[in-house]
Amino acid sequence: MAYNRAVCRCTWEYYVWLPRTWSILTATGLWGVGCEILTRRHPLGAYILVVAILMSFLEVVFAVNICIVLCMRDENPQFISFWKNVLWIDDWRKGFLYLVLSVGCFTQPHIEWLAVVSGVMMVISGILYSVKTYKTRLDEKMQQLLRQDNTYDRFDELSVDLNDQDFQRSNIIINNSVLVHDIMQGHISVPSDDDDSFTDSVGIAEQDEILEV
Repeated sequence: MAYNRAVCRCTWEYYVWLPRTWSILTATGLWGVGCEILTRRHPLGAYILVVAILMSFLEVVFAVNICIVLCMRDENPQFISFWKNVLWIDDWRKGFLYLVLSVGCFTQPHIEWLAVVSGVMMVISGILYSVKTYKTRLDEKMQQLLRQDNTYDRFDELSVDLNDQDFQRSNIIINNSVLVHDIMQGHISVPSDDDDSFTDSVGIAEQDEILEV
């Protein structure tokens, strides 16, 4: 069972690169198809080029995000807010966007068949990103479980510390009770008020016990 889970998780880790790679190839194809159709003065070529620009930007976001995380600080809150909105367009949201943009490629299939090919590639990209949503949900569940485990560990450490303190206090109470019992039974003679050495020793012992607690 554990082996199957490990294989499943490893498969999802590799799957992340499938929609990215396919979408980059799709964006490259859109650039070529858009330029080809635009040379024939067809307006569909301009639309495909706009889609190619948008798709190229969305597909290099993950690489640009690494540079931003490593190099940029929270000195520009406006840009940080904008970049969070860009990162929000991922998984099923990006897939839905690609599916919507692909509709324009099927408007004139009898005239520009290359546009149909580009549209099919965009549909496949949209489906792949929609499936990738499942992997993101798994990662979120794993992070929640890790946070819960860390919280339980902190509570366990706190309870252990409290139990140690209670144990020390109980030892002090037991020792004092035994001392009182011995004095009452006559096993230990009660010192006089002039016996400063005994008073000092008892006082020092009590201070040590208080410091230990």
